[in-house]
Amino acid sequence: YRPSERLAAPDLLGDWRENALELATLCMGTITAMLLTLRPWAVVLIFVPLYILHKSVLIKQLEDLATTDAKTGLLNAATWRTLADRELERAGRYGRQCGLLFLDLDHFRNINSTYGHLAGDAALQAVGTAVASSTRGSDVAGRWGGDSDEFMILMPDTGSADVLAAANRLRDEVAKLTIGDGGQPLSVSIGAAVWPTHGDTLNEVIMNADNALFSAKNTGRGRVCVVDDLTPPSVVSLEPEGERPPTAAPTPPRT
Repeated sequence: YRPSERLAAPDLLGDWRENALELATLCMGTITAMLLTLRPWAVVLIFVPLYILHKSVLIKQLEDLATTDAKTGLLNAATWRTLADRELERAGRYGRQCGLLFLDLDHFRNINSTYGHLAGDAALQAVGTAVASSTRGSDVAGRWGGDSDEFMILMPDTGSADVLAAANRLRDEVAKLTIGDGGQPLSVSIGAAVWPTHGDTLNEVIMNADNALFSAKNTGRGRVCVVDDLTPPSVVSLEPEGERPPTAAPTPPRT
Protein backbone atom coordinates (compact mmCIF):
# COMPACT_ATOMS: atom_id res chain seq x y z
CA TYR A 1 0.00 0.00 0.00
CA ARG A 2 3.00 2.31 -0.22
CA PRO A 3 5.79 2.67 -2.76
CA SER A 4 8.75 0.34 -2.36
CA GLU A 5 11.45 1.94 -0.28
CA ARG A 6 14.29 0.98 2.03
CA LEU A 7 13.61 1.20 5.71
CA ALA A 8 15.66 3.83 7.50
CA ALA A 9 17.38 3.17 10.83
CA PRO A 10 14.67 5.01 12.86
CA ASP A 11 12.01 2.77 11.30
CA LEU A 12 13.88 -0.34 12.46
CA LEU A 13 15.00 0.88 15.87
CA GLY A 14 11.81 2.67 16.91
CA ASP A 15 11.35 5.59 19.28
CA TRP A 16 14.37 6.44 21.46
CA ARG A 17 12.21 6.73 24.58
CA GLU A 18 10.91 3.20 24.16
CA ASN A 19 14.46 1.95 23.58
CA ALA A 20 15.60 3.75 26.72
CA LEU A 21 12.89 2.05 28.76
CA GLU A 22 13.83 -1.34 27.35
CA LEU A 23 17.51 -0.72 28.09
CA ALA A 24 16.69 0.35 31.64
CA THR A 25 14.62 -2.82 32.11
CA LEU A 26 17.52 -4.97 30.88
CA CYS A 27 19.92 -3.19 33.21
CA MET A 28 17.63 -3.70 36.18
CA GLY A 29 17.29 -7.38 35.28
CA THR A 30 21.07 -7.73 35.12
CA ILE A 31 21.52 -6.04 38.49
CA THR A 32 18.85 -8.29 40.01
CA ALA A 33 20.60 -11.40 38.70
CA MET A 34 23.92 -10.23 40.15
CA LEU A 35 22.36 -9.50 43.51
CA LEU A 36 20.68 -12.90 43.62
CA THR A 37 24.12 -14.42 43.21
CA LEU A 38 26.16 -12.15 45.44
CA ARG A 39 23.78 -10.49 47.90
CA PRO A 40 20.32 -12.17 47.83
CA TRP A 41 19.04 -10.05 50.70
CA ALA A 42 19.61 -6.87 48.64
CA VAL A 43 17.15 -7.94 45.95
CA VAL A 44 14.34 -6.29 47.90
CA LEU A 45 16.01 -2.94 47.19
CA ILE A 46 15.36 -3.45 43.47
CA PHE A 47 11.60 -3.90 43.83
CA VAL A 48 10.78 -0.20 44.23
CA PRO A 49 12.65 1.07 41.13
CA LEU A 50 11.35 -1.91 39.12
CA TYR A 51 7.79 -1.10 40.20
CA ILE A 52 8.22 2.59 39.27
CA LEU A 53 9.75 1.66 35.92
CA HIS A 54 6.94 -0.67 34.94
CA LYS A 55 4.28 1.79 36.14
CA SER A 56 5.83 4.47 33.92
CA VAL A 57 5.70 2.12 30.93
CA LEU A 58 2.07 1.26 31.65
CA ILE A 59 1.11 4.92 32.05
CA LYS A 60 2.75 5.78 28.72
CA GLN A 61 0.89 2.94 26.99
CA LEU A 62 -2.43 4.07 28.48
CA GLU A 63 -1.74 7.67 27.44
CA ASP A 64 -1.01 6.54 23.89
CA LEU A 65 -4.24 4.53 23.77
CA ALA A 66 -6.23 7.50 25.05
CA THR A 67 -4.79 10.08 22.67
CA THR A 68 -3.96 8.30 19.41
CA ASP A 69 -5.96 6.66 16.65
CA ALA A 70 -5.20 2.94 16.53
CA LYS A 71 -5.30 2.60 12.73
CA THR A 72 -3.18 5.59 11.74
CA GLY A 73 -1.04 6.42 14.76
CA LEU A 74 -2.17 10.04 14.52
CA LEU A 75 -4.06 11.91 17.23
CA ASN A 76 -7.67 10.95 17.74
CA ALA A 77 -10.35 13.57 17.17
CA ALA A 78 -10.82 14.55 20.82
CA THR A 79 -7.10 15.02 21.46
CA TRP A 80 -6.65 16.85 18.16
CA ARG A 81 -9.35 19.36 19.06
CA THR A 82 -7.88 19.95 22.52
CA LEU A 83 -4.40 20.61 21.15
CA ALA A 84 -5.75 22.68 18.24
CA ASP A 85 -7.64 24.93 20.67
CA ARG A 86 -4.42 25.42 22.64
CA GLU A 87 -2.49 26.33 19.50
CA LEU A 88 -5.11 28.88 18.48
CA GLU A 89 -5.03 30.40 21.97
CA ARG A 90 -1.24 30.64 21.77
CA ALA A 91 -1.38 32.10 18.25
CA GLY A 92 -3.90 34.69 19.43
CA ARG A 93 -1.60 35.84 22.23
CA TYR A 94 1.25 36.45 19.80
CA GLY A 95 -0.77 37.67 16.82
CA ARG A 96 0.12 34.75 14.56
CA GLN A 97 -1.79 32.79 11.93
CA CYS A 98 -2.56 29.08 11.80
CA GLY A 99 -3.25 27.07 8.66
CA LEU A 100 -5.80 24.26 8.61
CA LEU A 101 -5.91 21.32 6.19
CA PHE A 102 -9.01 19.12 5.99
CA LEU A 103 -8.23 15.90 4.06
CA ASP A 104 -10.51 13.21 2.73
CA LEU A 105 -9.32 9.88 1.29
CA ASP A 106 -10.97 9.64 -2.12
CA HIS A 107 -13.15 6.64 -3.03
CA PHE A 108 -12.68 5.05 0.38
CA ARG A 109 -15.95 3.14 0.18
CA ASN A 110 -14.94 1.74 -3.18
CA ILE A 111 -11.62 0.60 -1.71
CA ASN A 112 -13.46 -1.25 1.05
CA SER A 113 -15.95 -2.86 -1.32
CA THR A 114 -13.40 -3.79 -4.00
CA TYR A 115 -10.38 -4.85 -1.96
CA GLY A 116 -11.90 -5.52 1.45
CA HIS A 117 -11.81 -3.76 4.80
CA LEU A 118 -8.27 -4.88 5.58
CA ALA A 119 -7.14 -3.04 2.46
CA GLY A 120 -9.19 -0.05 3.58
CA ASP A 121 -7.39 -0.11 6.93
CA ALA A 122 -4.05 -0.35 5.10
CA ALA A 123 -5.00 2.66 2.98
CA LEU A 124 -5.84 4.69 6.09
CA GLN A 125 -2.54 3.67 7.67
CA ALA A 126 -0.61 4.61 4.54
CA VAL A 127 -2.25 8.04 4.37
CA GLY A 128 -1.64 8.50 8.09
CA THR A 129 2.04 7.71 7.55
CA ALA A 130 2.19 10.20 4.68
CA VAL A 131 0.58 12.85 6.87
CA ALA A 132 3.02 12.20 9.70
CA SER A 133 6.06 12.32 7.40
CA SER A 134 4.87 15.44 5.56
CA THR A 135 4.16 17.59 8.61
CA ARG A 136 6.42 19.49 11.00
CA GLY A 137 6.92 18.66 14.64
CA SER A 138 4.88 21.71 15.61
CA ASP A 139 1.90 20.72 13.44
CA VAL A 140 -1.14 19.05 15.03
CA ALA A 141 -2.26 16.13 12.86
CA GLY A 142 -5.13 13.78 13.62
CA ARG A 143 -7.81 11.52 12.23
CA TRP A 144 -11.20 13.19 12.18
CA GLY A 145 -13.40 10.57 13.83
CA GLY A 146 -12.95 6.91 14.73
CA ASP A 147 -14.64 5.49 11.62
CA SER A 148 -13.73 8.35 9.32
CA ASP A 149 -11.59 8.55 6.21
CA GLU A 150 -10.89 12.21 7.00
CA PHE A 151 -7.82 13.84 8.52
CA MET A 152 -7.18 17.25 10.05
CA ILE A 153 -3.90 19.17 10.30
CA LEU A 154 -3.43 22.46 12.16
CA MET A 155 -0.23 24.27 11.13
CA PRO A 156 1.00 27.03 13.49
CA ASP A 157 2.65 30.14 12.02
CA THR A 158 1.26 29.34 8.55
CA GLY A 159 -0.49 31.74 6.17
CA SER A 160 -2.42 31.19 2.95
CA ALA A 161 0.56 30.74 0.61
CA ASP A 162 2.33 28.30 2.90
CA VAL A 163 -0.77 26.28 3.71
CA LEU A 164 -1.50 25.88 -0.01
CA ALA A 165 2.08 24.76 -0.67
CA ALA A 166 1.88 22.26 2.20
CA ALA A 167 -1.43 20.91 0.90
CA ASN A 168 -0.02 20.39 -2.58
CA ARG A 169 3.05 18.60 -1.21
CA LEU A 170 0.87 16.30 0.87
CA ARG A 171 -1.47 15.58 -2.03
CA ASP A 172 1.50 14.68 -4.23
CA GLU A 173 2.95 12.45 -1.50
CA VAL A 174 -0.28 10.48 -1.18
CA ALA A 175 -0.51 10.18 -4.96
CA LYS A 176 2.63 8.01 -4.84
CA LEU A 177 0.79 5.39 -2.77
CA THR A 178 -0.97 2.36 -4.24
CA ILE A 179 -3.13 -0.41 -2.85
CA GLY A 180 -4.21 -3.87 -3.99
CA ASP A 181 -2.53 -6.33 -6.34
CA GLY A 182 -3.33 -4.12 -9.30
CA GLY A 183 -1.55 -1.12 -7.79
CA GLN A 184 -4.67 1.04 -7.50
CA PRO A 185 -3.37 4.57 -6.74
CA LEU A 186 -4.61 6.48 -3.72
CA SER A 187 -5.53 10.14 -3.66
CA VAL A 188 -6.83 12.73 -1.25
CA SER A 189 -8.93 15.84 -1.66
CA ILE A 190 -7.88 18.73 0.58
CA GLY A 191 -9.65 21.84 1.80
CA ALA A 192 -7.46 24.57 3.30
CA ALA A 193 -8.24 27.60 5.47
CA VAL A 194 -6.36 30.04 7.68
CA TRP A 195 -7.17 31.28 11.17
CA PRO A 196 -8.19 34.02 11.93
CA THR A 197 -8.67 35.14 8.31
CA HIS A 198 -11.35 32.54 7.62
CA GLY A 199 -13.00 32.32 11.01
CA ASP A 200 -12.72 33.63 14.56
CA THR A 201 -13.08 30.19 16.17
CA LEU A 202 -11.80 26.72 15.42
CA ASN A 203 -15.30 25.59 14.44
CA GLU A 204 -15.65 28.41 11.92
CA VAL A 205 -12.31 27.63 10.31
CA ILE A 206 -13.20 23.93 10.15
CA MET A 207 -16.54 24.81 8.52
CA ASN A 208 -14.84 26.83 5.82
CA ALA A 209 -12.13 24.22 5.25
CA ASP A 210 -14.96 21.69 4.91
CA ASN A 211 -16.57 23.94 2.29
CA ALA A 212 -13.27 23.98 0.42
CA LEU A 213 -13.01 20.20 0.71
CA PHE A 214 -16.56 19.86 -0.64
CA SER A 215 -15.57 21.88 -3.69
CA ALA A 216 -12.36 19.88 -4.20
CA LYS A 217 -14.30 16.62 -4.21
CA ASN A 218 -17.05 18.01 -6.44
CA THR A 219 -14.58 19.11 -9.09
CA GLY A 220 -12.71 15.90 -9.70
CA ARG A 221 -11.08 14.73 -6.43
CA GLY A 222 -7.36 14.54 -5.87
CA ARG A 223 -7.36 18.32 -5.74
CA VAL A 224 -6.54 21.13 -3.34
CA CYS A 225 -9.04 23.90 -2.66
CA VAL A 226 -8.13 26.89 -0.48
CA VAL A 227 -10.41 29.52 1.01
CA ASP A 228 -9.80 32.81 -0.80
CA ASP A 229 -8.32 35.61 1.31
CA LEU A 230 -10.09 38.28 -0.76
CA THR A 231 -13.64 36.98 -0.39
CA PRO A 232 -15.99 36.28 2.53
CA PRO A 233 -14.87 33.26 4.54
CA SER A 234 -17.44 30.82 3.15
CA VAL A 235 -16.47 31.40 -0.48
CA VAL A 236 -13.58 29.41 -1.89
CA SER A 237 -11.29 29.67 -4.86
CA LEU A 238 -9.84 26.60 -6.49
CA GLU A 239 -6.30 25.59 -7.27
CA PRO A 240 -6.65 25.08 -10.21
CA GLU A 241 -9.78 26.99 -11.15
CA GLY A 242 -13.20 25.33 -10.90
CA GLU A 243 -16.71 25.67 -9.57
CA ARG A 244 -17.50 27.13 -6.19
CA PRO A 245 -19.51 25.32 -3.50
CA PRO A 246 -22.50 26.74 -1.60
CA THR A 247 -21.71 29.14 1.22
CA ALA A 248 -23.45 27.03 3.87
CA ALA A 249 -21.39 24.37 5.61
CA PRO A 250 -22.14 21.25 3.54
CA THR A 251 -22.02 17.58 4.33
CA PRO A 252 -20.37 16.26 1.17
CA PRO A 253 -20.51 12.63 0.13
CA ARG A 254 -17.26 11.05 1.37
CA THR A 255 -16.70 8.37 -1.24
